[in-house]
Amino acid sequence: MRMLLLTGGVGLLLASAAWAATPVTYDLRTAGPGGASWITPVKSQGKLSTCWSFSTAAAFQSSLLRQEIVTDPNSPLVDLSEWHDATHNGFDHPDYDPPYNAKGTGGSQRYTIAYYTRGQGVWNIDSATGPQVAGGGPVLESQSPLNVYPTIEMEQKLNLLPYVPPADQKPAYALDCAEFLWWDGLVPGQPVIPLDQQLERMKNAVIDHGALSVAMYYTPSSYNEATHTYYFSGPSTTATDHLVTVAGWDDNQVVPGAPEPGAWLIQNSWGTEFGDQGYFWISYQDALINKFPATLIGGDLPAGAKVWQNQLLYPSAQTGLAQGDVSEAAAVIAVSANTVVESLGLYAAYASQQAEIRVYDHWDANGPADLLASFSHFFDLPGYALVDLPAALPRATDGSLVVTVDYGSEFASPVPFETVADAAAGRSYLRNAQGVWEDMATSTSAGVFAVKVITTPEPSAALLACLAALGLARLRGGPRSRH
Repeated sequence: MRMLLLTGGVGLLLASAAWAATPVTYDLRTAGPGGASWITPVKSQGKLSTCWSFSTAAAFQSSLLRQEIVTDPNSPLVDLSEWHDATHNGFDHPDYDPPYNAKGTGGSQRYTIAYYTRGQGVWNIDSATGPQVAGGGPVLESQSPLNVYPTIEMEQKLNLLPYVPPADQKPAYALDCAEFLWWDGLVPGQPVIPLDQQLERMKNAVIDHGALSVAMYYTPSSYNEATHTYYFSGPSTTATDHLVTVAGWDDNQVVPGAPEPGAWLIQNSWGTEFGDQGYFWISYQDALINKFPATLIGGDLPAGAKVWQNQLLYPSAQTGLAQGDVSEAAAVIAVSANTVVESLGLYAAYASQQAEIRVYDHWDANGPADLLASFSHFFDLPGYALVDLPAALPRATDGSLVVTVDYGSEFASPVPFETVADAAAGRSYLRNAQGVWEDMATSTSAGVFAVKVITTPEPSAALLACLAALGLARLRGGPRSRH
């Protein structure tokens, strides 16, 4: 079995798609009905290296506006707490002590995706930067006065530790889908996506889903303050160091120094004092702006929803068999009684990937036993997706549920997992070339298979009797959008 580390994203979009024609200019600030904004106001990250939490929150909030789950961009219902994400993502937290020299080690979209999919609770995680107290989100700023990003406290050079919000706060929404349009890493033998295709994919994603979270490299020498434009000529091997939000584009926008016109409209997280009220333009030709573009699409959270999981962080590696051999993994996940299994949280490392999913009642000496559900899911793009079961599965007793995912044979090592040196035995399995299930806790792929189970409370007997008397089917958790 071969293991591939995921250092900057997940997978690579290979096949070209037939995208719809896009307009010459587009601006989310006026794209809604009657010129309404489909992007929330500019914020400031202050003196901390938390740009990633602002970029991802802006993309998620924009998706809520785009779907009209919330219609007012200034509503507290679409104002997520970047501070709660920054302090409880489970990977790293900012340096709370003035003068904030360390600022934390920075982050990526993967930090927020892990945090947005974890659900409500508190977990102690031994991350690469030390012990972390992790929570789940997204959480609204209005849910707690401590959730407000402490820019004033930073300016006053106060100790930020008293302003850290509680980890165990109820998420306001669900992350229905997080997709990377492509991964900039070059996989041997696979083609690089031409710039014109990159532009069309990003434009279509903005039109369909709202703002994009993207990475860039920022250096003051590449920024033109007079025109609020930016162009970094390279080298393209330079590491990105800042995450921003794509809010639109103009094919005719001239960027001084760039070889051709055309630029992305960027919402930054440095307050309205920067650029043009917090916005600036980055040339299409910039050496790094088209790396790691990601959508984060939000949805309504069903009442009483709970996430059951073995994996708490974003899957950091891939494993499985060679191309041409079927790669299949299994997760054994504890689920409480009197719940209803509604959906699964699944990851994909490649685009255009078919997955065959099966849910079993338990694991016995021979592997997964007593099939409960079997269905397919097609991943258009690499990333995370919340996938509904064909029919809800009530769980009457406590016990472990088994989820197996067959990722097919088209790709080598397609199974996403989180590396955990001391992973518990009996939680994650990988089927070897001989068809035998191997415990991942003791294999070369030491870790946990990345799957989540989402449940809602089982309706009471009285409610079920009432529904039956009315001739209604059992109610599921609530309407959800799927992408």
